[in-house]
Amino acid sequence: MRSVFTIAIGSKSYLDYAFTLARSFIQHHQDSSIKFFIITDLKCEKPRGLESIEIVKIDKNSIAEGISSKLYLDKLAPTAQSIFIDSDCLCFRNLEPIFEKFAGNTVSVVGFPIFCGEWCGALAEDICKKFNINHIPRFNGGIYYIEPGEKATIIYNTARSLEPYYDQLGFSRHRGWCNEEPLLSIAIATNGGQCILDDGNILSDLASCPETAKLNVVVGQSKLYNPPQPHIRNKWWYDFSEYSPAVIHFSGGASTTYPYVKEKFRLLLVNKFTFAEWFADILCICLFSLPFQLNKVIKQILRPVYRFLFGIRKISNLGRTFKSLET
Repeated sequence: MRSVFTIAIGSKSYLDYAFTLARSFIQHHQDSSIKFFIITDLKCEKPRGLESIEIVKIDKNSIAEGISSKLYLDKLAPTAQSIFIDSDCLCFRNLEPIFEKFAGNTVSVVGFPIFCGEWCGALAEDICKKFNINHIPRFNGGIYYIEPGEKATIIYNTARSLEPYYDQLGFSRHRGWCNEEPLLSIAIATNGGQCILDDGNILSDLASCPETAKLNVVVGQSKLYNPPQPHIRNKWWYDFSEYSPAVIHFSGGASTTYPYVKEKFRLLLVNKFTFAEWFADILCICLFSLPFQLNKVIKQILRPVYRFLFGIRKISNLGRTFKSLET
């Protein structure tokens, strides 16, 4: 049996993200046998339009909060073939082909192998040397594939055992939390696992095109752009300029701004209130797209005036070092 699941623990905002992800999943799996689960420690009822999903309640503090909760996916995966998707993602098409790509891998991710270069604050060559491996997978932790069992438990036990040494290994923290990605990359590599090659068709984010992406979650449009080098937003591991992922990860502030809020509103109209798609399109254009574009034009017009009057604004040094757009 196959399933997709997400986690919403500690905060109602995560539950809200999870419901939005569930609506996007249902939109593209109305005749599918794949089940959708929300794992939560919060009191909740199934909202209108989400009657077909399953809500699994867990005790508070039974797993770690924040990013570290993803170090326990082997204990939470509900079926023999499970795909975890971060709650701040949206699904843009049917995921059956992705299950087929992952099938047979005990634990896997979407990425590519690296043997040198920066990875979550540390150098990949140092990590490979320390753990006597040839390479480690570099990936976006918005998706994990798990086939629960002894082998999966070994991989996750390895990752969990490394968490106390996170800082010693040289990895940078994310808002104070340990990032699960480098720990699981080591665990996967040292236990003979591998990643599914990131070809732009499975998972991506808006880092390369936060303002130019063409999205419509209801009809499955997810057209993203990769600016050419040496543009700062270029995804150097992609040798193409356009791509269309099945799942988009709206990590960080992207989940509270345009275009995520537009697509969330669109899903509510179509899935919860059963409005016609064409009517939802009109409302999304009027309430979100046009104001966003107008604000963008006004900023472009006024920016030279501001700089002429006040000069270029200095960026304060907050002690942060951004070495990668994709971590």
